[in-house]
Amino acid sequence: PEAQWMAYGAEEVLAGAKKHRTLKGALRGKTIVVGTTHRHRQVHRPNFYLREGAAEISALSEKNKVAILFGREDKGLLNEHLDECNFIMTIPQEVAHPSLNLAQSVMLVCYELLMASGVPKQPPARSASRPRMERMYAHIRRTIEAMGYGGRELLPDKIMGHVTKILGRAVLTPTESNMIRGVCTQIEKKTGHGKGRKK
Repeated sequence: PEAQWMAYGAEEVLAGAKKHRTLKGALRGKTIVVGTTHRHRQVHRPNFYLREGAAEISALSEKNKVAILFGREDKGLLNEHLDECNFIMTIPQEVAHPSLNLAQSVMLVCYELLMASGVPKQPPARSASRPRMERMYAHIRRTIEAMGYGGRELLPDKIMGHVTKILGRAVLTPTESNMIRGVCTQIEKKTGHGKGRKK
């Protein structure tokens, strides 16, 4: 019951977990075994820091079944457990005060594995068309002129040069360009310059 409470929103992951009586049983069918430890051990195994180890695992997992072995909360992995490993992975910490518990260690390893495998990216949003952007810039210019912004020192052409430079870097979507035009429309209404203006 406690495990189910802690796994709120991920009950299917907990339900899919398998229990094994022995370590060898748990590792059966795995071709690569990676041990985790909070300190460097004097064992004859390659030893990587977490980020490097995650990159190794990501590459190896393309053609291998990889297991990551975590030790008990109180004692970590014993040397006899490390003997089963192909390499060791260490989470760098402040040496004087190592403070990560097991759950935190698992979370960090999973995060680095996600980053090493490539975080899925959202498809790029459709950008506003050039004609739409030109209408938006024309609307912004009308609003600036209506407000009298810049006076004689800043000419509209100079102001618009900065505006197009800033907004051009943003790669606006159609919705965003419409929002900016909506702001301009409200400014025109407040200043009394909105009536009869071509949109």
